[in-house]
Amino acid sequence: MEFCHGMKQLRQKYYNVRWFCEGRANFITKYPEIVPVMVEAGLIRIQIGIETGNQHILDAYNKNLRLEEIRETVRICAEADVLSIVGNFIVGGAHENWETVKNSRKFAEELLEIGKGRLELTTTIYTPYPGTPMNDHPEAFGLKMLDPDCETGPGDDYCFSISFRRMSYSNRSIQEGYF
Repeated sequence: MEFCHGMKQLRQKYYNVRWFCEGRANFITKYPEIVPVMVEAGLIRIQIGIETGNQHILDAYNKNLRLEEIRETVRICAEADVLSIVGNFIVGGAHENWETVKNSRKFAEELLEIGKGRLELTTTIYTPYPGTPMNDHPEAFGLKMLDPDCETGPGDDYCFSISFRRMSYSNRSIQEGYF
């Protein structure tokens, strides 16, 4: 709240400052009253990690996040008049298959309806960066690291192998399956 108060003072004293931020859905649902204060302080865009439309994948990734919290966050931000809400999906990770892709697509459509005219969705191909649980303990996620340093990426074949990848689907087809 102190940051918002300071931004509001800057806006009044000097110029009409606009800003954006990243937020966690479970924080926003816990403190929904902060969003209108942020908008009044100049917030025009908020980015949230959605990751997937599958609760079991959120749980496996230890995101400490529920799908309902994501829905509610989009609702809170839209009702608070946040001009732009950006939600990020991660595709092609451990536990992903065509059924989970379909579930995520359905969830995305639901969110787009809730945040109509304000919500933009993006996708990124999962990369198990060094120091993350999936890189440090790939076997726990059914992964086999082909490039433990992650020097390759989505444009290079890939740095890990999972059963989803062995099904001969390209990164593009995985993303196209989403949207």
